[in-house]
Amino acid sequence: MVSMSFDWLSKQLYYVDNIRNSLEVVKISEQGLVHPDQLIHRQLLNGLRDPVAVAVHPWRGILFFAEAQRPAKIYRCNIDASGCQIIRNSTLGRPSSFAIDFAENRLCYGDTLLRTISCMNFDGTNPYVLPVDSPIPVAIAILGDELFYVHQRPYSIRRVSKRNGGTGRIVREFTGEERSVFSLKACAPANQPIPDPSVEHPCHASDCPQLCFALPNTSSSSEAQPLTKRCGCRQGKTITGNITTGKEKKENWEVIVRKEQKRCLFREFYTIFLPFLL
Repeated sequence: MVSMSFDWLSKQLYYVDNIRNSLEVVKISEQGLVHPDQLIHRQLLNGLRDPVAVAVHPWRGILFFAEAQRPAKIYRCNIDASGCQIIRNSTLGRPSSFAIDFAENRLCYGDTLLRTISCMNFDGTNPYVLPVDSPIPVAIAILGDELFYVHQRPYSIRRVSKRNGGTGRIVREFTGEERSVFSLKACAPANQPIPDPSVEHPCHASDCPQLCFALPNTSSSSEAQPLTKRCGCRQGKTITGNITTGKEKKENWEVIVRKEQKRCLFREFYTIFLPFLL
């Protein structure tokens, strides 16, 4: 596990695993640690090429992830990992970390091979390199008007202006065994924003039995909410109940969307008893 990003509205933690070469999600229990048998977990994507970074934007219903194997790429997907598109595949060496600038609606990323920190719009347009003096940014984070990064050789946490860059000011230096910091998170209300208090997030108080994904709403109606809900289950299970919208199949993930008494059953159970449920 090399990178994590938390959806604070659906209480789901996204992470990339560079051993399994996958993007995965796990539901965070309000009770804290749970037995592995009770863990609500799902693998969203597999077969990735050395995944190294992930970031989610719950209010946009999108996520970003990066592959470091050459040629390196940065992807934008719906928050359930559907509809993925490459938004950056040039001027990339080895992307190392993401930070979403919620105030400026930008995605920033570090590159340890090119020794740069760059930012761009969420669709990959208007990329630019932040003028920082020779960074080796293992990890980055944004807090207010400042960008913090973990610098290699010598290991330290440094900060610069997120708009103007400059020479990194050392916040903390590391020695000995401490020189193994590969992640940096900035916790502040501005990094978990509520852009419009009048708009209810569909996963904030959803009736999904296990996982909830808030996807961009493609409806052209003027009354349509910006996000729409999609329910999901832990690995190896599928939703069952009274069918209202039919069956959708995505890779090995079968989802039956139901209106009442949503339950997640093992796929084998669902397969055997489907004729009786219908």
